Amino acid sequence: MYSPPRQSRAVQTEQRFLQALKELLLEKSFNKTTIQEIAERASLDKGAFLKRFGTKKRALLLLFEAYCQQVYVMLADLKAELPAFSSAQDFCLEVSTRYEGVLQENLASNRAMNELYMEDLKVDPLTKGIFMAGVDLLESAQAHFSDTVHGTKAGAFAAAQLVLTVNYNYALKAMPALPEDANLRQALIARLMVEALKI
Repeated sequence: MYSPPRQSRAVQTEQRFLQALKELLLEKSFNKTTIQEIAERASLDKGAFLKRFGTKKRALLLLFEAYCQQVYVMLADLKAELPAFSSAQDFCLEVSTRYEGVLQENLASNRAMNELYMEDLKVDPLTKGIFMAGVDLLESAQAHFSDTVHGTKAGAFAAAQLVLTVNYNYALKAMPALPEDANLRQALIARLMVEALKI
């Protein structure tokens, strides 16, 4: 059973393993990445990996949990900054742009989690949590921009689905027809979100 490291040396060892896993997942699939390769990339022993994590999936979940924490912080920051935005379009553009940045920074763990999802078709509870936090943020946006956006909870759900799913699939290279130019792509996503918020 995994338990977080307490000593600085154990923390460094864990970080080396996780960084090695992250690098390898940018090169190949999760299923084709072996514990031996992770250990070799980290210049550490395979036995140390197994002692620290138990399984390759547990190590992946730590990477994914770190990504989820970044998303939660980003969403909380955006909620706090909401009063500074004068238009729903500008706010949605900022939400989408920041989310894509966090996704790109954590592409390795997201690709691997997608691979696991495709195998057993089970959505990780952390993914559901991110979605609901996105809905909460966008309901706050509806209230803030009530003079131009008179939407319902369904509209907030739709806008959250758009920003999270479109950016996620674009990062995974599953939506190649979207504009390559980030400014154009994000402006398009933001316009769709604003329309969804009016539902």
